[in-house]
Amino acid sequence: MRFTPLLMLVLSFTAFAETIYTPEKNLLIRQEFAPNARELASKVQTPFIKVIKEEVNFNRGSVYDTMMKAIEMVEIIVNSETFKEKVIGYINSTGVRSYTRNEGLTNEEIYLRLMNGKEVLDRNTPGEMNLYIQQYNRWWSKVIGYTKIGTSKFMWVNWKFYKNFAASEMASNIVHEWIHLMGFYHDSASDHDSVPYAVGYITRHLVEQYVRTGRID
Repeated sequence: MRFTPLLMLVLSFTAFAETIYTPEKNLLIRQEFAPNARELASKVQTPFIKVIKEEVNFNRGSVYDTMMKAIEMVEIIVNSETFKEKVIGYINSTGVRSYTRNEGLTNEEIYLRLMNGKEVLDRNTPGEMNLYIQQYNRWWSKVIGYTKIGTSKFMWVNWKFYKNFAASEMASNIVHEWIHLMGFYHDSASDHDSVPYAVGYITRHLVEQYVRTGRID
């Protein structure tokens, strides 16, 4: 197939998109990324962040084992060039390369702040994603997990959801809650362009891909 120069030009400036299904919310989330995301990312250093399981209070068993695998894959994913490109190249629902509730930071600055690893209550642990995880069980709740930003280092995760989660879903939620502990917020559960939600979905997609193919493209 041959493309005319004009058509090739149009295609080169078309953002690429991915659709992620979230079964716990029964939603299809469409994410778009800048076509020059790789070029943009190449201008930013790639720090390494170590994922540390500081304290995990969770029932031992197959679900716990899945969580441990999820955490291992989180470290692989967030240190990948593809993760970097997607975080930096993220385009929100208004067509702008930006996140909501971004604390006045560019996508590049958000990436570097996350990779710096200085949580609100763990400022002296640069280069570490410090995980404090506490299981709870509320069968009537629609909340998968929550944090208390500025008052606790812990993320609370709901057994109701986790008992049926794949590793990719756990990884997405853990990254989402950790990003809250890094000081980022969202206005509601439908604020899918916020840093916690958008980066959580990016993580989920990449973990799914890694489990399926053994690669991160």
